[in-house]
Amino acid sequence: MFSVLNVIQPKKSLFGKRKCTVEMLLSPVRSAAPYKVINVTPGKKGIDWRMVAQAAGASGKSMLVSDGVQIPHGIGIERFVPRILPSVILLNTVAAMASEKLNRSILIVDRCGLLADYVKRVVPSASKITVVTDEPERYIEASVEIMEEYGASIRVCSETGDDERFDIAVSDEAVNGAALCLSPADVCKNTCINEKIQEYSHLCDNGIDPFLFVSALFECSGLLALGELTLCDV
Repeated sequence: MFSVLNVIQPKKSLFGKRKCTVEMLLSPVRSAAPYKVINVTPGKKGIDWRMVAQAAGASGKSMLVSDGVQIPHGIGIERFVPRILPSVILLNTVAAMASEKLNRSILIVDRCGLLADYVKRVVPSASKITVVTDEPERYIEASVEIMEEYGASIRVCSETGDDERFDIAVSDEAVNGAALCLSPADVCKNTCINEKIQEYSHLCDNGIDPFLFVSALFECSGLLALGELTLCDV
């Protein structure tokens, strides 16, 4: 579960000191787990972050906050950062691109091993798949499944050689040996994706970045339909 912080500007009060108020609501999402909306009205001393953290609970570790709000350190609240959906979108895109040419070699740089459940999406349309990761054990089950289902193998390693060449790379790191390198960091800026996510992004319009919101729906609330998105202008 994740949470969204909604800061409500207080009305001017003529009576005494205005205290910070915090309200927590559960917001349902079709085909996914709900998320928390934390409505906070700052008091004379601003936002009482201890109250916000208490209302958020565990979802405070994945909180969406508008850029203008500064979160103090050490209170158990962390901004949500997408780690999976951008790369999944790129894998889907690579699969669609590679289907036009079946002998392509693909490099996937996945240092934390978060894409093991999705790598097989590109198997039917690639002749060679290399995964660079610092968590090779996460790919053991995926490697077995790919061998059983496709009779194919993927190469899992910690580094690639300087002289290796790839047709397509999915990586936040620069890959000199790739003819085309797609970075997950660029997905949120893609016009096509912003159009495709409007069905869900309109649910949250409190100054929250739309792509961050839909990423949280996928990664924290299990909205699986978002995991089928592709870019359309690569």
